Amino acid sequence: MYKDFRDQNQVFSGVMCRYSLPLSLGYNGQNERVEGELVSGNYFDVLGVKAILGRTITPDDDRTPGAHPVAVLSHKFWAERFRADRGLWGASSW
Repeated sequence: MYKDFRDQNQVFSGVMCRYSLPLSLGYNGQNERVEGELVSGNYFDVLGVKAILGRTITPDDDRTPGAHPVAVLSHKFWAERFRADRGLWGASSW
């Protein structure tokens, strides 16, 4: 349904989707429950939001479901949970 709205949209500058759900975060051998969202590949483009570090999700990430999962952390979560560790990006302990 989202793809139909997005592709047939003639009114808005963009249409994106999101779905809130609980997720498991595994890091350094520990798992914890966190609140997250599944979002469409154009989510950040429609909102006009850029990443401070790393990258956001793009429409290319929607092409093959589950092919290469991507996670985007909010600044608040990154600062509180990971103490704003810039070395986190590209870490092999995920």
